[in-house]
Amino acid sequence: MIDREVRAQAAQTSTGSAAPTNPASDALRYLSLEIRHLRLVTAIAREGSLTKAGERLHLTQSALSHQLHEIEHRLGAAIYDRVRRRLVPTPMGQRLIAAAPGILGALVELERDLREHTDGRHGTLRVTLENYTCFGWLAPLLAVFSQAYPSVEVAAVIDQSGRPLEAVAEGRVDVALVKTPVDLDGLLATHLFQDELLLLVGNEHKLAERGWIEPDAMASERLLIHSDPERSRFYRYFLASAGVRPRQFATVAPTELTIGMVAAGLGVSALSNWAARDVLRRGYVTGLRLSKQGVQRTWLAVRREGKEPEYLRHFVSLLPGYLLSDSATHRPAGRSGSRRVAPLRAGVSR
Repeated sequence: MIDREVRAQAAQTSTGSAAPTNPASDALRYLSLEIRHLRLVTAIAREGSLTKAGERLHLTQSALSHQLHEIEHRLGAAIYDRVRRRLVPTPMGQRLIAAAPGILGALVELERDLREHTDGRHGTLRVTLENYTCFGWLAPLLAVFSQAYPSVEVAAVIDQSGRPLEAVAEGRVDVALVKTPVDLDGLLATHLFQDELLLLVGNEHKLAERGWIEPDAMASERLLIHSDPERSRFYRYFLASAGVRPRQFATVAPTELTIGMVAAGLGVSALSNWAARDVLRRGYVTGLRLSKQGVQRTWLAVRREGKEPEYLRHFVSLLPGYLLSDSATHRPAGRSGSRRVAPLRAGVSR
Protein backbone atom coordinates (compact mmCIF):
# COMPACT_ATOMS: atom_id res chain seq x y z
CA MET A 1 0.00 0.00 0.00
CA ILE A 2 3.03 2.19 0.25
CA ASP A 3 4.61 3.34 -2.99
CA ARG A 4 8.32 3.82 -3.60
CA GLU A 5 8.15 7.54 -2.71
CA VAL A 6 6.71 6.70 0.69
CA ARG A 7 9.36 4.01 1.28
CA ALA A 8 12.09 6.51 0.42
CA GLN A 9 10.58 9.04 2.85
CA ALA A 10 10.43 6.39 5.57
CA ALA A 11 14.10 5.55 5.01
CA GLN A 12 15.05 9.21 5.16
CA THR A 13 13.09 9.62 8.40
CA SER A 14 14.85 6.66 10.01
CA THR A 15 18.34 7.87 9.08
CA GLY A 16 17.85 11.63 9.12
CA SER A 17 17.60 14.16 11.90
CA ALA A 18 15.71 13.31 15.07
CA ALA A 19 12.17 14.47 15.68
CA PRO A 20 11.76 17.75 17.56
CA THR A 21 12.16 17.41 21.29
CA ASN A 22 9.11 19.58 21.94
CA PRO A 23 6.58 19.03 19.11
CA ALA A 24 3.85 20.97 20.94
CA SER A 25 5.85 24.19 20.68
CA ASP A 26 6.36 23.67 16.93
CA ALA A 27 2.94 22.24 16.08
CA LEU A 28 2.39 24.49 13.09
CA ARG A 29 5.67 23.35 11.55
CA TYR A 30 5.67 19.63 12.30
CA LEU A 31 2.00 18.62 12.50
CA SER A 32 1.06 16.40 9.53
CA LEU A 33 -2.20 14.76 10.57
CA GLU A 34 -5.54 16.52 10.38
CA ILE A 35 -8.77 16.01 12.28
CA ARG A 36 -10.33 14.26 9.26
CA HIS A 37 -7.52 11.70 9.35
CA LEU A 38 -8.20 10.92 13.01
CA ARG A 39 -11.92 10.59 12.29
CA LEU A 40 -11.16 8.18 9.47
CA VAL A 41 -9.03 5.73 11.46
CA THR A 42 -11.51 5.90 14.36
CA ALA A 43 -14.42 5.11 12.05
CA ILE A 44 -12.56 2.18 10.44
CA ALA A 45 -11.73 0.76 13.87
CA ARG A 46 -15.33 1.05 15.07
CA GLU A 47 -17.10 -0.09 11.90
CA GLY A 48 -14.63 -2.85 10.96
CA SER A 49 -14.48 -2.09 7.24
CA LEU A 50 -13.75 0.71 4.82
CA THR A 51 -17.23 0.47 3.32
CA LYS A 52 -19.06 0.91 6.62
CA ALA A 53 -16.64 3.67 7.67
CA GLY A 54 -17.52 5.51 4.45
CA GLU A 55 -21.22 5.24 5.25
CA ARG A 56 -20.63 6.62 8.73
CA LEU A 57 -18.55 9.54 7.44
CA HIS A 58 -20.67 10.08 4.31
CA LEU A 59 -17.63 9.63 2.06
CA THR A 60 -17.16 7.56 -1.13
CA GLN A 61 -14.83 4.57 -1.27
CA SER A 62 -12.51 6.57 -3.51
CA ALA A 63 -12.36 9.47 -1.04
CA LEU A 64 -11.60 7.11 1.86
CA SER A 65 -8.82 5.37 -0.06
CA HIS A 66 -7.35 8.75 -0.96
CA GLN A 67 -7.37 9.90 2.66
CA LEU A 68 -5.82 6.65 3.85
CA HIS A 69 -3.05 6.94 1.28
CA GLU A 70 -2.54 10.57 2.31
CA ILE A 71 -2.09 9.59 5.99
CA GLU A 72 0.53 6.97 5.11
CA HIS A 73 2.28 9.35 2.76
CA ARG A 74 2.53 12.05 5.43
CA LEU A 75 3.68 9.66 8.14
CA GLY A 76 6.06 7.80 5.85
CA ALA A 77 4.81 4.43 7.08
CA ALA A 78 1.91 2.04 6.56
CA ILE A 79 -0.88 2.08 9.12
CA TYR A 80 -2.83 -0.82 7.57
CA ASP A 81 -1.90 -4.03 5.75
CA ARG A 82 -4.38 -5.73 3.40
CA VAL A 83 -4.81 -9.34 4.45
CA ARG A 84 -7.43 -11.33 2.48
CA ARG A 85 -9.37 -8.19 1.59
CA ARG A 86 -9.31 -7.04 5.21
CA LEU A 87 -7.52 -4.02 6.70
CA VAL A 88 -5.19 -5.12 9.51
CA PRO A 89 -3.54 -2.29 11.47
CA THR A 90 0.23 -2.25 11.62
CA PRO A 91 2.00 -1.46 14.95
CA MET A 92 2.04 2.22 13.95
CA GLY A 93 -1.61 2.00 12.97
CA GLN A 94 -2.46 0.49 16.35
CA ARG A 95 -0.81 3.43 18.10
CA LEU A 96 -2.74 5.89 15.94
CA ILE A 97 -6.04 4.06 16.49
CA ALA A 98 -5.46 4.03 20.26
CA ALA A 99 -4.66 7.77 20.42
CA ALA A 100 -7.23 9.16 17.96
CA PRO A 101 -10.42 8.87 20.13
CA GLY A 102 -8.78 10.68 23.03
CA ILE A 103 -7.57 13.51 20.80
CA LEU A 104 -10.98 13.87 19.15
CA GLY A 105 -12.68 13.77 22.55
CA ALA A 106 -10.42 16.54 23.85
CA LEU A 107 -11.27 18.68 20.82
CA VAL A 108 -14.99 18.11 21.39
CA GLU A 109 -14.62 19.19 25.03
CA LEU A 110 -12.60 22.25 24.02
CA GLU A 111 -15.20 23.28 21.46
CA ARG A 112 -18.01 22.82 23.99
CA ASP A 113 -16.09 24.88 26.56
CA LEU A 114 -15.46 27.69 24.07
CA ARG A 115 -19.12 27.76 23.06
CA GLU A 116 -20.19 27.98 26.70
CA HIS A 117 -17.89 30.97 27.18
CA THR A 118 -19.28 32.54 24.02
CA ASP A 119 -22.90 32.19 25.08
CA GLY A 120 -22.20 33.81 28.46
CA ARG A 121 -23.02 30.86 30.69
CA HIS A 122 -19.54 29.75 31.66
CA GLY A 123 -16.55 31.65 33.05
CA THR A 124 -15.08 33.43 36.06
CA LEU A 125 -16.47 36.63 37.57
CA ARG A 126 -14.09 38.66 39.74
CA VAL A 127 -15.62 41.28 42.04
CA THR A 128 -13.88 43.81 44.27
CA LEU A 129 -15.10 46.28 46.86
CA GLU A 130 -13.52 49.70 47.23
CA ASN A 131 -11.56 50.00 50.50
CA TYR A 132 -13.59 47.38 52.33
CA THR A 133 -13.18 43.65 52.84
CA CYS A 134 -16.71 42.89 54.05
CA PHE A 135 -18.13 40.24 51.71
CA GLY A 136 -20.76 38.73 54.02
CA TRP A 137 -23.47 39.64 51.52
CA LEU A 138 -21.80 37.60 48.76
CA ALA A 139 -22.64 34.07 49.95
CA PRO A 140 -26.46 34.57 49.99
CA LEU A 141 -26.24 36.17 46.54
CA LEU A 142 -24.19 33.24 45.19
CA ALA A 143 -26.78 30.76 46.44
CA VAL A 144 -29.26 32.33 44.01
CA PHE A 145 -26.79 33.25 41.26
CA SER A 146 -25.34 29.73 41.02
CA GLN A 147 -28.79 28.27 40.32
CA ALA A 148 -28.94 30.29 37.10
CA TYR A 149 -25.23 30.00 36.25
CA PRO A 150 -23.77 26.86 37.84
CA SER A 151 -20.72 26.95 35.54
CA VAL A 152 -19.64 30.46 36.56
CA GLU A 153 -17.10 30.80 39.35
CA VAL A 154 -17.29 34.01 41.40
CA ALA A 155 -14.13 35.24 43.10
CA ALA A 156 -13.90 38.04 45.68
CA VAL A 157 -10.75 40.05 44.97
CA ILE A 158 -9.13 42.20 47.66
CA ASP A 159 -7.72 45.14 45.70
CA GLN A 160 -4.50 46.18 47.43
CA SER A 161 -3.81 49.02 45.00
CA GLY A 162 -6.64 51.23 46.25
CA ARG A 163 -7.51 51.97 42.61
CA PRO A 164 -10.51 49.75 41.78
CA LEU A 165 -11.46 51.68 38.64
CA GLU A 166 -8.04 51.04 37.14
CA ALA A 167 -8.37 47.35 38.09
CA VAL A 168 -11.60 47.20 36.04
CA ALA A 169 -10.18 49.17 33.11
CA GLU A 170 -7.10 46.91 32.98
CA GLY A 171 -9.18 43.72 33.16
CA ARG A 172 -7.88 42.57 36.57
CA VAL A 173 -11.45 42.47 37.92
CA ASP A 174 -14.81 42.30 36.16
CA VAL A 175 -16.92 44.49 38.44
CA ALA A 176 -16.00 46.91 41.22
CA LEU A 177 -18.38 48.27 43.84
CA VAL A 178 -17.22 51.81 44.43
CA LYS A 179 -18.18 55.22 45.73
CA THR A 180 -15.35 56.85 43.80
CA PRO A 181 -16.14 59.42 41.11
CA VAL A 182 -15.92 57.55 37.81
CA ASP A 183 -13.43 59.55 35.77
CA LEU A 184 -12.00 56.93 33.39
CA ASP A 185 -13.20 56.46 29.82
CA GLY A 186 -14.61 53.12 28.72
CA LEU A 187 -16.37 52.28 31.99
CA LEU A 188 -20.05 51.55 32.55
CA ALA A 189 -21.64 52.27 35.94
CA THR A 190 -24.90 51.05 37.47
CA HIS A 191 -26.40 52.99 40.38
CA LEU A 192 -26.82 50.70 43.39
CA PHE A 193 -27.79 52.73 46.45
CA GLN A 194 -26.94 55.72 48.63
CA ASP A 195 -25.72 55.60 52.18
CA GLU A 196 -24.00 57.77 54.75
CA LEU A 197 -20.39 57.95 55.91
CA LEU A 198 -20.13 57.72 59.69
CA LEU A 199 -17.39 58.05 62.28
CA LEU A 200 -17.23 54.86 64.33
CA VAL A 201 -16.14 55.18 67.97
CA GLY A 202 -16.11 52.78 70.90
CA ASN A 203 -19.19 52.78 73.10
CA GLU A 204 -17.16 54.19 76.02
CA HIS A 205 -15.47 56.85 73.91
CA LYS A 206 -15.86 60.48 75.04
CA LEU A 207 -17.58 61.32 71.72
CA ALA A 208 -20.06 58.44 71.90
CA GLU A 209 -22.82 60.58 73.41
CA ARG A 210 -22.80 63.01 70.53
CA GLY A 211 -25.10 62.55 67.59
CA TRP A 212 -22.69 64.21 65.17
CA ILE A 213 -19.24 65.78 65.10
CA GLU A 214 -17.44 68.67 63.46
CA PRO A 215 -13.86 68.34 62.13
CA ASP A 216 -12.20 69.96 65.16
CA ALA A 217 -13.37 67.05 67.35
CA MET A 218 -10.83 64.85 65.56
CA ALA A 219 -7.72 66.81 66.52
CA SER A 220 -6.96 64.61 69.54
CA GLU A 221 -7.96 61.28 67.98
CA ARG A 222 -6.06 58.31 66.55
CA LEU A 223 -7.57 57.77 63.10
CA LEU A 224 -7.65 54.25 61.62
CA ILE A 225 -7.55 54.43 57.82
CA HIS A 226 -7.41 51.92 54.99
CA SER A 227 -4.58 53.61 53.09
CA ASP A 228 -2.22 56.57 53.43
CA PRO A 229 -3.84 59.89 54.44
CA GLU A 230 -3.50 61.52 51.02
CA ARG A 231 -5.63 58.76 49.49
CA SER A 232 -8.29 59.03 52.20
CA ARG A 233 -11.03 61.36 51.00
CA PHE A 234 -12.44 61.46 54.53
CA TYR A 235 -9.22 63.05 55.69
CA ARG A 236 -8.75 65.28 52.64
CA TYR A 237 -12.29 66.60 52.28
CA PHE A 238 -13.65 66.52 55.82
CA LEU A 239 -10.58 67.16 58.00
CA ALA A 240 -7.74 68.69 55.97
CA SER A 241 -10.08 71.09 54.18
CA ALA A 242 -11.01 72.45 57.64
CA GLY A 243 -7.37 72.67 58.72
CA VAL A 244 -7.63 69.71 61.11
CA ARG A 245 -5.13 66.86 61.44
CA PRO A 246 -5.70 63.89 63.79
CA ARG A 247 -3.23 63.26 66.57
CA GLN A 248 -2.12 60.03 64.86
CA PHE A 249 -2.81 57.92 61.78
CA ALA A 250 -2.81 54.11 61.79
CA THR A 251 -3.20 52.05 58.59
CA VAL A 252 -5.45 49.00 59.05
CA ALA A 253 -6.55 47.13 55.91
CA PRO A 254 -9.20 44.53 56.90
CA THR A 255 -12.55 46.12 57.70
CA GLU A 256 -13.27 43.57 60.41
CA LEU A 257 -9.99 44.39 62.19
CA THR A 258 -10.72 48.11 61.96
CA ILE A 259 -14.09 47.64 63.65
CA GLY A 260 -12.55 45.44 66.34
CA MET A 261 -9.91 48.06 67.13
CA VAL A 262 -12.56 50.77 67.33
CA ALA A 263 -14.61 48.65 69.75
CA ALA A 264 -11.49 48.09 71.86
CA GLY A 265 -10.85 51.82 72.13
CA LEU A 266 -7.70 51.73 69.98
CA GLY A 267 -8.84 54.45 67.60
CA VAL A 268 -11.74 55.79 65.58
CA SER A 269 -12.54 55.26 61.92
CA ALA A 270 -14.77 56.66 59.18
CA LEU A 271 -16.81 53.83 57.72
CA SER A 272 -19.77 53.41 55.43
CA ASN A 273 -23.06 52.98 57.25
CA TRP A 274 -23.69 50.09 54.86
CA ALA A 275 -20.44 48.32 55.75
CA ALA A 276 -20.96 48.81 59.49
CA ARG A 277 -24.70 48.20 59.69
CA ASP A 278 -24.50 44.82 61.42
CA VAL A 279 -22.16 45.94 64.22
CA LEU A 280 -24.17 49.14 64.68
CA ARG A 281 -27.38 47.14 64.96
CA ARG A 282 -25.83 44.92 67.61
CA GLY A 283 -24.51 47.91 69.55
CA TYR A 284 -20.91 46.76 69.14
CA VAL A 285 -19.74 50.32 68.32
CA THR A 286 -21.32 53.77 68.03
CA GLY A 287 -21.76 55.66 64.77
CA LEU A 288 -21.66 59.47 64.58
CA ARG A 289 -22.73 61.64 61.67
CA LEU A 290 -20.14 63.85 60.01
CA SER A 291 -21.55 67.34 60.62
CA LYS A 292 -25.16 68.00 61.39
CA GLN A 293 -26.19 67.44 57.76
CA GLY A 294 -24.25 64.23 57.37
CA VAL A 295 -22.27 63.07 54.33
CA GLN A 296 -24.09 60.99 51.74
CA ARG A 297 -22.38 58.83 49.13
CA THR A 298 -23.55 57.01 46.01
CA TRP A 299 -22.43 53.41 45.46
CA LEU A 300 -21.95 52.18 41.89
CA ALA A 301 -21.24 48.86 40.20
CA VAL A 302 -18.58 49.59 37.57
CA ARG A 303 -17.46 47.37 34.71
CA ARG A 304 -15.98 47.88 31.26
CA GLU A 305 -18.07 49.08 28.34
CA GLY A 306 -18.67 46.79 25.41
CA LYS A 307 -20.08 43.31 24.96
CA GLU A 308 -20.30 41.49 28.27
CA PRO A 309 -21.44 37.98 29.21
CA GLU A 310 -25.04 37.61 30.30
CA TYR A 311 -23.95 36.24 33.69
CA LEU A 312 -22.24 39.57 34.49
CA ARG A 313 -25.43 41.53 33.73
CA HIS A 314 -27.42 39.12 35.90
CA PHE A 315 -24.94 39.41 38.77
CA VAL A 316 -25.14 43.22 38.72
CA SER A 317 -28.95 43.11 38.66
CA LEU A 318 -28.92 41.06 41.90
CA LEU A 319 -26.56 43.36 43.78
CA PRO A 320 -28.96 45.99 45.23
CA GLY A 321 -31.24 43.41 46.83
CA TYR A 322 -28.40 41.56 48.58
CA LEU A 323 -26.23 44.55 49.47
CA LEU A 324 -29.18 46.17 51.22
CA SER A 325 -30.77 43.05 52.72
CA ASP A 326 -31.74 43.15 56.39
CA SER A 327 -31.00 46.86 56.59
CA ALA A 328 -33.43 49.68 57.27
CA THR A 329 -30.78 52.38 57.44
CA HIS A 330 -30.34 53.03 53.73
CA ARG A 331 -32.13 55.38 51.45
CA PRO A 332 -34.01 53.70 48.61
CA ALA A 333 -31.85 53.07 45.62
CA GLY A 334 -34.37 54.80 43.37
CA ARG A 335 -34.50 54.13 39.68
CA SER A 336 -31.52 52.01 38.75
CA GLY A 337 -29.87 51.63 35.41
CA SER A 338 -26.55 51.58 33.60
CA ARG A 339 -25.09 54.63 31.96
CA ARG A 340 -21.85 56.14 30.84
CA VAL A 341 -20.78 58.14 33.84
CA ALA A 342 -19.43 61.65 33.83
CA PRO A 343 -17.19 62.51 36.78
CA LEU A 344 -19.24 62.92 39.93
CA ARG A 345 -18.67 65.76 42.32
CA ALA A 346 -15.95 64.90 44.74
CA GLY A 347 -17.65 63.42 47.75
CA VAL A 348 -16.28 62.21 51.03
CA SER A 349 -15.20 58.62 51.29
CA ARG A 350 -13.03 56.67 53.54
